[in-house]
Amino acid sequence: MDESAVEQLREWAESCNVPDIHRSKSGRLVGFPRKRAALIGLEDLVLVSYGIGELPEEIGRLSKLTKLWLHDNRLQKLPSSIERLHRLSVLSLGENRIETLPKEICKLSDLEKLWLQSNSLVELPTEIGELGRLEKLWLYANRLVRLPKEIGKLNNLRVLDISRNRLTVLPEEMGSLRRLERLSIAQNSLNILPETFEKLSSLTILWAYNNRFEELPSMIGKMHALSKLYLYSNHLSTLPEEIGFLSDLSTLNVSKNRLVSLPDSIGALSSLGVLHLGNNALTQLPESIVNLQRLQYLDLSGNPSLVLSRTQKAWIEALISNGCKVKL
Repeated sequence: MDESAVEQLREWAESCNVPDIHRSKSGRLVGFPRKRAALIGLEDLVLVSYGIGELPEEIGRLSKLTKLWLHDNRLQKLPSSIERLHRLSVLSLGENRIETLPKEICKLSDLEKLWLQSNSLVELPTEIGELGRLEKLWLYANRLVRLPKEIGKLNNLRVLDISRNRLTVLPEEMGSLRRLERLSIAQNSLNILPETFEKLSSLTILWAYNNRFEELPSMIGKMHALSKLYLYSNHLSTLPEEIGFLSDLSTLNVSKNRLVSLPDSIGALSSLGVLHLGNNALTQLPESIVNLQRLQYLDLSGNPSLVLSRTQKAWIEALISNGCKVKL
């Protein structure tokens, strides 16, 4: 790195009131080193909550950076030189004012974790699929109205959070995310899940609450790895029989819907420990529900016309005696 680039970076850091590098209470190095030798070898750069509005092009000269923390600033855009940070594996850009994600970021082939939450993104570049090593992507609290189909090319993605956006549909190509373990699509305007979701063979947790789902497709029964399913605050009037195939399901929350009945297969959810059925329109429960012997929490409140059979009343009494918390 030549001396002129170093001087530019120094002046920029001073203009942003970024202190010289120091140790935080947690022991992490934060701030910005002023010495040339320190800059050349810098691997972890923490510039959080300094009110930074713009990054200089010279940031791309920090070729040894592996982690760059820039969240909670005032960034509206990023310099194109960011593509030169070839070793970057962690990039934190959350809580800024970024409206457009530059395609140059998608050339960071070693990137594994990318935080973009709480910005003003309306769309993602189609080049997003080039981030082949990306494992975790946080996009919640933006203004996304669509996702590019190329998102299905993120073969190593394990965590994806696209909650609190303006999505009305999800691309079918998301079914190609075979390693995805945790997915949050909550607080959007979605009314249907793609049929290709049945291919998400590694998905263990699905947050899909606060949407507009009127029905749950039968393919849900093929998502065998699911252990937690959150579907509260939707428009569901029934659940498919195939839900009973989710033998590893430990938590099911379908409260605040429009459920008038439950499928008999619900009694086959042998691993279920938490069941939220509150604030629906249930009038009766299937007799098979008494097979749920592992429940530790059961919410039946807010169903004013619900009538329990004698067997079901005895089942609830037994659950309570075994330490289960029950809301009626």
